Amino acid sequence: MRRLVALGMVLMAAPFGIAAGGEQKPATIPDLIHQLSSNDFHARQYAARQLGNLGLAARDAVPALGKALHDNFPEVRGSAGKALGQIGTPAVAELVKALKDRDAGIRTRAVQALGQAGPDAKEAVPALIEALKDTHVDVRVAAVDALGEMGAEGKEAASPLTRLFHDSSGRVREHVPAALGQIGTAAIGPLCDALGDEKIEVRLDAIKTIMLFGAQAKKAVPTLRQAMKDEDARIRAAAAEALGKMELDAEEAVPELLAALKDKNRKVHNKAANAVVLMTMAGVPNLLEKVRKAENKEAWLAPMLQANLAIKAANPLTPLLKDLTDKDPQVRSKAALTLGSLGPQAQPAVRALTKALGDDNVQVRLSAAMAIARIERTKVEVNLAVKRVLREVKDQLDDMKALQALAKAAADVGRVNPVAAASPDPTRPNPAQVEQFLMTYIAFKVTMRAHGGWPMMAALEQRLELYFNLLQEEAVPALVAGINFVARNNLGDC
Repeated sequence: MRRLVALGMVLMAAPFGIAAGGEQKPATIPDLIHQLSSNDFHARQYAARQLGNLGLAARDAVPALGKALHDNFPEVRGSAGKALGQIGTPAVAELVKALKDRDAGIRTRAVQALGQAGPDAKEAVPALIEALKDTHVDVRVAAVDALGEMGAEGKEAASPLTRLFHDSSGRVREHVPAALGQIGTAAIGPLCDALGDEKIEVRLDAIKTIMLFGAQAKKAVPTLRQAMKDEDARIRAAAAEALGKMELDAEEAVPELLAALKDKNRKVHNKAANAVVLMTMAGVPNLLEKVRKAENKEAWLAPMLQANLAIKAANPLTPLLKDLTDKDPQVRSKAALTLGSLGPQAQPAVRALTKALGDDNVQVRLSAAMAIARIERTKVEVNLAVKRVLREVKDQLDDMKALQALAKAAADVGRVNPVAAASPDPTRPNPAQVEQFLMTYIAFKVTMRAHGGWPMMAALEQRLELYFNLLQEEAVPALVAGINFVARNNLGDC
């Protein structure tokens, strides 16, 4: 019972703190704005934090928070920047203005806040592109990350970001691939252009970034085929590896990969062999016979392929993949969660799980989402997986018809959009709808773990608070179901 109460308190936590005695009235927004002028820096920092927690509702505090970006105390400056990012769109103009400040620290905080706002700050994309030229490394790094957070809204930054493979700072260059990956396939064209760069390091960085997209980078295949003829062995090896990751979608590159089996450089030979193995396992027709004809005198690849094909027939993932298409949604959901529990070794199942994100059943979609986030462990891959998951969940929550189907109680739900700020609502949601919403919240929370906040989280939590306040004891079954789901699937602590 204590665990139940603990989870309930976490989910129902109000946006304002309550005094120890339980009698103090929550501060109003005007109170908090006034408190930003306090002589006590702790009070100013507290006010900035509370205003940030209110998100869009604190839009009137933007000018005061903009001034707080220049506070003498770094704690206040940091909290003010974060608050502006949480407020989102209404704060964009103030943050863009701060990008021209003489103080590099203020510029950095402004860029970080815009990144925190994500797609809500899409109007700032041109200013962030300009910030990529900043003389201070921290500002450029923050601008790269912020443009990545814009997702597809930052697609016009794909070319400027790709040019940063020439940046003098290694820190900046290290952040570019993840940002391009988050922006999405709009980055493929500029990356292909970079494969014509005279600097080997730039060409290598471009190919390594293309690898992150897997089959989504199919339009890069012709450019990668050309790269297989590059004078530098490192480029040839990287191109072979990238083609292998595309599997069936790179079938047209089979001639170059077969030719690379005779490459004098051992690394190129091995990467080409690995690519051929992956493509054969994926089902490229008649490839094994072509390998037998093209293979060099060592004659080891064809037997290995034959053995791998035999292993594939007994692949332990096969029954789980079959269950993902079962008629029973419970069977499909269990298969997805089981695949997720296998971790990175279930990587071959990601394509099928990604397809399951479009399942008609919400539980299957959420199970698939969590499985993807668990399987794809590297930082960049998880970022890409989370972006896909968030788009899926956001689409569910933004679309009223989808929400009503999710709740299975359209008659009782009314026109309630859960991503809007919670407000007094005469609609009384029924317990089944609350349970479905709680499960959505848990899945959302799990996929965001270790990836910082997301503007939707505050609104989701406010909606949960409203639901639980309306239902009170009737919400207990939903909490029990939530705890059981978290514990059963080892998703976190209860």
